[in-house]
Amino acid sequence: MVTNQHVLLECAITNQRGEPVISGRAEVIAPIEKVSRPRVVLPELGPIEKGRRYQHLIAITRGLQPLLTPVVHPVDAVSLVGAIEAARLGLIIPVLVGPEAKIRLVAQH
Repeated sequence: MVTNQHVLLECAITNQRGEPVISGRAEVIAPIEKVSRPRVVLPELGPIEKGRRYQHLIAITRGLQPLLTPVVHPVDAVSLVGAIEAARLGLIIPVLVGPEAKIRLVAQH
C-alpha cells in the first residue's frame, strides 16, 4: 500500500519449522526520485577452513621462544595431550604439576 511516499510492508519472520516468530508492519518513506548507487564489489566467499584461526595463531608464534608453563593437574587425556601438543609445536616447555602417579597413568594410555 503506497500513500504519499509512505509504504506499509507486512512483515513476518518464521523459524526453521515455518512457524511465525515475529510479525508486524513496517512503514517506509519511499524516495521521490529514483536512487542509484554504484555497485559494490563484494568479497569472494568460500567454505570456511576448519582450524584456520588456530593455524594462524600458531603461525604468528613461529620464531618465538617457548614459554616455561606450569600445566596444573593434567590427569585426563585432553589436558595432557594439550600440553604435549603445545610442547611439540614449540609453544611451551611444560612443567606438569599434580599427582605423579595419575599423570603417568594417563600418559600410558
